[in-house]
Amino acid sequence: MNRLKEYFARGRTLVLTTLVVVLGPPFLLLFVVLAGLVTETRVEIDVAWVLVAVAAVVLAVAVFHLVRYWISPKRTVNIVYDLKLTQPRTPLGHYTFHLRVSYDAFEKGQSRLVQQAAIEMKFKGKDHPDLLSWCTTKVHGHLEQHRDNAAQLYPDAHIILSPGPSRESLEEGLRRP
Repeated sequence: MNRLKEYFARGRTLVLTTLVVVLGPPFLLLFVVLAGLVTETRVEIDVAWVLVAVAAVVLAVAVFHLVRYWISPKRTVNIVYDLKLTQPRTPLGHYTFHLRVSYDAFEKGQSRLVQQAAIEMKFKGKDHPDLLSWCTTKVHGHLEQHRDNAAQLYPDAHIILSPGPSRESLEEGLRRP
């Protein structure tokens, strides 16, 4: 319902709709009269014809706006992330875990990437015995928090959450500095 209010809140749409509804029936009746003159047919205009013209114009405008509303793209927000897990050069060095979360907001045919959060942590490997599971759990939890945050920031948008990393993808991406 909010999208419908926003759709008609734009002044130009409301003014054009009003003009069509007000000026449409007289033009439609003028067209009938001209068609009668061209075909040399006697045309009588009474209240019933005026009401038919008004109803036809209102129905056409309503159908036009409903179809336009249904086909308009809904606001979409993609939650994307960039993750780096760097392995130390020496066995006693520190791992570096870097996570950057961004929202890719798509509205009215335009995309806008907004960085939301960045986390960088350094820790020793012995602090987390199952390092890759710990990292995937951290990322999944953080992405779920951002899904809730995006739902509050963009209340009527369709929110798409990028799938979190798997243990195997982290293992493949583990690099040395």
